[in-house]
Amino acid sequence: DGPFEWYHENGQLETKGSFKDGKREDGPFEWYHENGQLETKGSYKDGKREGPFESYHENGQLNTKGSYKDDEIDGPYETWLESGTKVYEFYKDGERHGLYKFVNPDYSIFGEECYQNGEKVDLTVCESK
Repeated sequence: DGPFEWYHENGQLETKGSFKDGKREDGPFEWYHENGQLETKGSYKDGKREGPFESYHENGQLNTKGSYKDDEIDGPYETWLESGTKVYEFYKDGERHGLYKFVNPDYSIFGEECYQNGEKVDLTVCESK
């Protein structure tokens, strides 16, 4: 019970948060890469992810930013490559919803797909919004 911290074998902080009665307690949790950089931060409620969450690449660059409701992605969910190039993603009730862009290693876009409530639909549906 109470606050806890776990460490990587190299001595760097790995996880910190709080437990009550052997379960993850409501409130903030943080995870760290072995190099000490913040990896993920967010909150839990009733053992499920709830509210804003962010994750980071090992170089400290933002990786993902979104929100959860009852442990499901809910609402805008943005993704960045380690270079800082942004790829947009959207979710609704835990399902893909909106325009997705696929990126080559040189960061050029090689494809796009459109989703409505988790189902792939014609790209014109997203283009008309």
